Amino acid sequence: MSKDKKRILIIGQGLAGTVLALELLEKGQEVTVVSDPEIKGSSWAAGGIINPITGRKMVKTWNADELFPVLKEFYKFWEKKLECEFYHEKSIYRPFLELSDLNDWLAKYDNPEYLNYVEKVEKKPVLENKLVNPHGGLLLKNSGYLDIPVFLNNSHRYIKERGEVIKSEFNYQDIFHSKNHITWNGKEYDGVVFCRGAKEADSEIFGWLPFRPNKGELLNVKLNLDIEFGITRGKFLMPVKHGFFKLGATYDNHFDHEEKTSEAREKIIEDLKNFLKADPEVSDHFVGIRPATKDRKPIIGKHPKINNVFIFNGLGAKGVSLSPWCAKELSDQIIKNKPIDKRVNIDRFFSLLR
Repeated sequence: MSKDKKRILIIGQGLAGTVLALELLEKGQEVTVVSDPEIKGSSWAAGGIINPITGRKMVKTWNADELFPVLKEFYKFWEKKLECEFYHEKSIYRPFLELSDLNDWLAKYDNPEYLNYVEKVEKKPVLENKLVNPHGGLLLKNSGYLDIPVFLNNSHRYIKERGEVIKSEFNYQDIFHSKNHITWNGKEYDGVVFCRGAKEADSEIFGWLPFRPNKGELLNVKLNLDIEFGITRGKFLMPVKHGFFKLGATYDNHFDHEEKTSEAREKIIEDLKNFLKADPEVSDHFVGIRPATKDRKPIIGKHPKINNVFIFNGLGAKGVSLSPWCAKELSDQIIKNKPIDKRVNIDRFFSLLR
C-alpha cells in the first residue's frame, strides 16, 4: 500500500458514516464499513431538510456560509458519480404570522449577510385559500431536501464496489491495538471511526461525551395541495412528488422509549394548522433518535487517550447540512493530521474525561 494511502475502518453506515466513506474513497483511501443489519438509525427516519434560516427568530443557521457551498458541491458531485437523483433544490416559504416579522425582514432584505439565502420577501398573503400567512412571508433559496434513503442505498452499492461493506454487529472488545494500527476481524487498519449516532451515548470509549439524544417523529402525507416549494413554521411541509409531502418533525428531549406514538402524530398534524388550511392523509409514520449534543454542535476528531480511534457524531437534526463539511474536516485530519476546526473538535470536551 502507498505510504499516503490509509486503511480506515468506519463503524456505522448512516448519514455520517456514508458521507465520510465517500469522502475518503474520493481522496484515494481504502475503506471498510461495518453496518449492523439489525439497526436502521435516525438517518432513515429523517426529513433531510436543507434550510438556511431557522428557529423562531429566523436567523441564519450555524456556520451556513461554510456549510452550504460545501454541501451543494458534495451532493451534486455524488449525484453524477452515483448516477441517480437525491439532492432536490426547492425554495422554502416561511409565513409571517406577525406584522413585526415582515418589518424585520424588510429591514434585513438588502443585508449582504442574507443575500445568498433570501429569494424574496412577500409583503402580502399568498395562496390565501390554503396558507395562513396574514402578513406575507419569507421565500428562501439554496434550500430543499435530500432523499436520504436513495442517497444511502446508492452510496452503499458504490462503497461495496470500491471498498468493503461488512454486515455485522460490532463489539469494541474485538479491536486489538498496537502502536500504529488497530486490528479487527483479522485485518490491520490505520484508524477506526465511530459513526454510530445516538448509540454512542452508551459507549465505553465515547460515553463520557455530553450527548443529548432527542427523539424525532416524521410523517409522509397526502394533501390536495399543488405547490413546488416547502413551507416551515414550527413544523415543515416539503413536497416530494405531486400530492405527496414530508411533514414533521417532533423534537423530544425527554423520551422514555423509542417507539412512534399517536401523540406525536396528532401534534404534528395540529401544528400544521398553524400555517395550512388543509387536512392531510397520513400514509407513513417514522421515528428516529437524533445524535444531538449539549452545545448542539457536532463532535469530530481523535480520542484523547486511545491512538487511531476517531469519532464523527452529534449531527442532530441538521445532519444533511453538516455532514459534508464535517467529513472534509475529519478526513483531512485522518490523512494529513490537519487540526480540526475548534468549533466541532472533540478536544473542547477533553476536561470531561476522567
